[in-house]
Amino acid sequence: METPAPLLGGHIRALDGLRGVAIALVLIGHFYPKNLVIDSYPTIALFLGRLVRPSGYGVELFFVLSGFLITGILLDTKGERGFLGKFYARRTLRIFPLYYGALAVVLFVLPHFVVFDEGAKAIVERQAWLWTYLANWPTGWIWDDSNLFRLGHFWSLCVEEHFYIFWPLIVAFTSQRRIILVALGLIGIGLICRTVALIGGAETPVIFTWLTLQKLDGLAIGAMLATALRDPGLMRLVPSGPTYRRLLGAFVFLSFSYVMLPHRLHHQALDVMGETVIVIAFGLILLGTLHLRPGALWHRVMTSGSLVTLGKYSYGLYVIHGILRPAFERLFDFRHLPTSHGLSLFWMLLYYVLTISASLALAYLSYHGFEKWFLKLKRHFDYSAKGAA
Repeated sequence: METPAPLLGGHIRALDGLRGVAIALVLIGHFYPKNLVIDSYPTIALFLGRLVRPSGYGVELFFVLSGFLITGILLDTKGERGFLGKFYARRTLRIFPLYYGALAVVLFVLPHFVVFDEGAKAIVERQAWLWTYLANWPTGWIWDDSNLFRLGHFWSLCVEEHFYIFWPLIVAFTSQRRIILVALGLIGIGLICRTVALIGGAETPVIFTWLTLQKLDGLAIGAMLATALRDPGLMRLVPSGPTYRRLLGAFVFLSFSYVMLPHRLHHQALDVMGETVIVIAFGLILLGTLHLRPGALWHRVMTSGSLVTLGKYSYGLYVIHGILRPAFERLFDFRHLPTSHGLSLFWMLLYYVLTISASLALAYLSYHGFEKWFLKLKRHFDYSAKGAA
C-alpha cells in the first residue's frame, strides 16, 4: 500500500494529539504516588517504578515536536520580510506571559499568604536564575527543595527558550541542506557533553553538565525531520514503507529495553546513547503520525478529543502541575486510608484522576482567562498567506 504524503501545511490535529501523549507521559511520571505503592505493594514496587520510568521521557517528545514545528515555521517563512522579528514576537506572546506570571504569583504573591520554608527562601534568594531562563545552569539544584511549591521542571523551558534564541538565526543564515549538518553537530554536542560528564564525574567542567547542551538531541532530530520533508532531494533519505516499520520497531524495542533494564544491570554508559536512541524513536513516531491516513485507527486515536485537549493545554498543564505537586501531595494523601482488598490501587488511580483533572482545570482557566489575551496580539505579527500555511 502506498504511503500517504506527510501532512505539513496548516494546523495538524494529529500533532496536537501527539503533544497530548507527551504531557500525559509527564503527568503520569510526576504524579506517580511512589510512597503509596511502596507501602502497599513492596514486592512489585520496583517493577511498577520501572514501568512508570518511561513517562519521564515525555519531555524528550516535547523537544522533538518543538524542533520539528519551530524549524518548519522558520523554513516556511524564510525570506519573508521581517520573518525573524515576527517569529520572536509570536514566541514571546506564547511563552512569556504564563511563565513570568507563574513566577510572579509564586515569588511575590504567595509570601503574603503562607510562611515560606527554608527551601522557598533559598529559591527567592536565587530567583534571578529563573527570571533569565538560566535555572538549568548547574550551580546547585534547589528548585525542588521547598514543601510549598516546585520549580525544577522549569529546566526544560530553559532548554526550549535557548533553542528559540539561537536556532532561528541558524535557519536564517544557513542553506537548507546545511541545516541538517548543523543539527547533526548538535546531536554530537549532546553525546560529547554526556560522555565527558560520565568520565569526569564531580570534576567535570560545568559547561559539559549544562542540561541545555546535554539535551540537544531531540530538538535536532525534530529539526532534521522538518528540513528533510521540505527538500525533494533529502526526502529520499527519510525512511518509508517496510524500512520505516523495521526502524520504528527496532528503536522502540531498544528504547523500551533501556528504560526497563533493572538497576543492577544498568551501566552509566548506556545513558550516553540511551537519550539519543529514545529521541530517534520519538522522531520516527512523529514521522508516522504525519503519514496517518484519515479514518485509520491510529489517526482516530491521535485526533481523539481527550488527547487533543491535553495537547491544546499542554503548556499550561506543564507549568502549573509541577508548581502544585507538593500541594497535591498534602491535599490528596491516601496513605492513611484503608488499603485492604486492593484499595491501594483504587487510591492510586483516584490520585491520578484528581491531580490531572485539577491541573487541567487550572490550565483551562489560565488559557482562556489569561494567556488568550496575549495570543490575540499575534495578529499584529502575522506571516504572509504562504508563510501561514
